[in-house]
Amino acid sequence: MGPYNSGVNVSTNNMWTKSCQCQIKVKAKDDPDGNPNTDDGQESDWSDPLSVIMPKSKPYINTLFLNFLQNHPRMFPLLRQALGL
Repeated sequence: MGPYNSGVNVSTNNMWTKSCQCQIKVKAKDDPDGNPNTDDGQESDWSDPLSVIMPKSKPYINTLFLNFLQNHPRMFPLLRQALGL
């Protein structure tokens, strides 16, 4: 994914065809731009893993719900608060 400017929050989603227990890790890499005053091409270590358990996706229902959340990004924090997560 990317490139993205520094400080930009990024999110993504995925649909699973099977249930799974997964570990999600991320890392960052500078984008070389030819400027000798930057640390172009530097790459971070992998983050600590985030363990998640994913049930099998229900494509139609989940797609509609995810599309709704993507089109209304302020709804997710409200849902988290309402559900006490």
